Order: sequence, then C-alpha cells, then structure tokens
Amino acid sequence: MAVTAAHLFGGVADEFVNGGSEQVVRNPNGSISSVLATNQNIGGTRTRGITMDAIAGAYRVGSGPGARLSAAYIDQLESRPSSNAAFGVTSGALQPNLRANLDMLWRFGNAMALTVNGNYIGDAASPDGSLSLDSWLTWDAQLEVSFPWDGSLAVGARNLFDEDPPLSQNLGDANYVNSLHNPYGIVPYVRYSQEL
Repeated sequence: MAVTAAHLFGGVADEFVNGGSEQVVRNPNGSISSVLATNQNIGGTRTRGITMDAIAGAYRVGSGPGARLSAAYIDQLESRPSSNAAFGVTSGALQPNLRANLDMLWRFGNAMALTVNGNYIGDAASPDGSLSLDSWLTWDAQLEVSFPWDGSLAVGARNLFDEDPPLSQNLGDANYVNSLHNPYGIVPYVRYSQEL
C-alpha cells in the first residue's frame, strides 16, 4: 500500500525520503488523514519567434474570392516545471518550428460559399535529435448553400485527401503525436443549420 501511495502522491513519497511533508496530514496514530494533491500551474513556457496574419480580397465581407494566411515560426521554446526551476529545453519534446493555415473563401452572392482550408504542421525533432517526424499537410473543403428561410446546408470533408499523420515506432503505442496530429483520415460531413 505504501508503494502505491508513493506513486500516486508526491507528498507521501517525500515523507519516506525526507522524513516529513507539508502535503501529508497525519492522525495522532500515524495514519494519513488527508493529502493535499491539488492541480497547480506553477510552471511556465517562454518562446521566441514570429507570427504573421494576412487577409486579401473579400475574406470577411462582400462577394467574390478572399483568403487569409496565418503562420507562426517558433525559433526557441523553453519551459520550466515549477516557479523555482530554471527555464530549459524540454527533453523529448516534439514541437514543429513552423505551423501555417491558408483559408480560401469564394462567395457567390448571399446564397453560396465555397471554403478550402490548408493546414500545415512542419517537421519536428526532439532536442537531442534522437527522434524526428515529417511535416504534415491536410486540406479541408466545404460548400455551403443559404436558403431564404434563414437556413443553410453545408457539405464538406476534413482531411480531404486522406493524409496519414507522420508515424514513428519510437513514439510508443500510438506511433503518432496526438497533440499535433490525428489519425482520423478523411471525415465527410453534412450539416443543416436553421435560425430560429
């Protein structure tokens, strides 16, 4: 039981190593009364890089074509596990330096719109170079028709060309990084919306 508790609560483990912990409250007979094990966000992240957001044409309003390009390049990413620790490169972290989204929109009056989205995640490597993943580019598309009775019908697909995420056997059971990629493949959908 003590071994299990040591794995579940850091404060109990500290008791065995250091002879006491503020996180563990004991009864007079030595049994555990309570353990302070709340979630705490005491770490931090520090980045250095550039971001860009460009809009062209009738992207926000009006009829006709429009586009929006959003991109972020991260030159340096450091984190620390607690407020009293130094910032440093997270070992084993796989973070791409470049991410970008291209949204293209064609409006045909007030009745129809075609949207095509490109999503790019750049290649990523662990800080020590022991693991790397290729870049990933997916495309989404949607055609939406608006009706005079304030309804609309959208037909589309995410990951239109069924691109698999970059895989590596060194990542464990999933073989992909679920914080960056997903394994769903093409996801078609039909959606009807009605204003009430």
